[in-house]
Amino acid sequence: MLRRLTAPALASLLALTALSAPRPAAAADLTNTFGIGGELGSDLLGGDSGIIESALSFKYWVSDLGFQALTSLTAKHVSADPDAGTEASTPVNLQFAIRALYNITRTDSTHLFLGAGVSLRVVFGGSGDKQAIDMLIGVEHFFSRYFSVSGQVGAHIGLAQDLDLVIGRVTSWGTGFHFYF
Repeated sequence: MLRRLTAPALASLLALTALSAPRPAAAADLTNTFGIGGELGSDLLGGDSGIIESALSFKYWVSDLGFQALTSLTAKHVSADPDAGTEASTPVNLQFAIRALYNITRTDSTHLFLGAGVSLRVVFGGSGDKQAIDMLIGVEHFFSRYFSVSGQVGAHIGLAQDLDLVIGRVTSWGTGFHFYF
């Protein structure tokens, strides 16, 4: 008797689980949606060629066209090294980036987008100011209407102080999350 009840009970449990599972987010329409979150980025080839390594991220989607602003403030103490002739200092890095994003395709819960923008880093109390043009392709997946996780790969094309293009170690990746309102 118990064997005859097991199969229908398991089928009922499976059906109930499928019906009560969270639905895909309504990511298909992000018109006039604002998001705040964080982003981590790195260069695939290593080194210090990336402009934004971690940042506070703001996104605003007009429709399939969106805008992203990234900002970061870091301070790192550098100890004095008499052998190298350096003094102790605490340079402060202010980083800012702005990007235009465009959804090239989307489903109910995932977007595929292209982006382009400009990144700036200003170092107060040290050297290392940088400017770059960013280009990227990314995916943003919505776990709910209000929360998404994204990932992207792209390129940084650095601009030297005399505005000559410096192309090298340009490949980068990034990941982020956003809470939408």
